[in-house]
Amino acid sequence: MSSTTFKAEKRLTDQVYVQIDCINEFALWDPNDQIASVIWTVEDGDVTVDDASNTITSCKTRVSGGTKLYSWHSVRATITCASGQVYTPLIEIQLVR
Repeated sequence: MSSTTFKAEKRLTDQVYVQIDCINEFALWDPNDQIASVIWTVEDGDVTVDDASNTITSCKTRVSGGTKLYSWHSVRATITCASGQVYTPLIEIQLVR
């Protein structure tokens, strides 16, 4: 999961939540791992992230903004686990009509 890339779409005026679910990855460990902290960052583009939250197995944030139709933006979650492992999945978002 550490280098996983997900794809999503949103309209210019949408405010949407994106979520990363780690339950299947964490089930591979004994005892099961869990999320200790998450930091969301915008890596590319002019969208914004806010209202982040997480449980022990998933994390989400709200993505809003963006100014150019059909442009691509990327948002990365840096997920630090109780075991010390760090996952950094990327979500690429295209602005659509």
